Amino acid sequence: MIPQILVFNTGKWKLDAKCADPDVDPELFDIVTIKERFRGRVAKHEVEAVARELCQGCPVVQQCAAYALEQTKTCAGLVYAGTPTWPRSGSSTAPRDDVIEALMLITDGMCVEQAHKQAFPETDKDHEQT
Repeated sequence: MIPQILVFNTGKWKLDAKCADPDVDPELFDIVTIKERFRGRVAKHEVEAVARELCQGCPVVQQCAAYALEQTKTCAGLVYAGTPTWPRSGSSTAPRDDVIEALMLITDGMCVEQAHKQAFPETDKDHEQT
């Protein structure tokens, strides 16, 4: 069991998040859990699709992205603002630069799907080939 995601602990905006619902399993927001639930057969673009679906329609996605950017030293491996925070090579806690770019785009008001297309273009190409 992973600990409750920090996004629940501070700030009034977090009370309006979809993930704040007590019926939502916080483990769903862990990339490893997403992969395990698909028995390790989930491709990178599928993890991103699951992450987008988890946060789809969340009224505070921009605030969540901003929060993740504030936590960039420790947020890798979790889902924030519909974005899996893939860890930087050689790190288990800091997210990759393309993840930071996606979160910045979402913070600036771009929808999650469009931010992913811009920040993760290789994933978009992979998805089109499958």
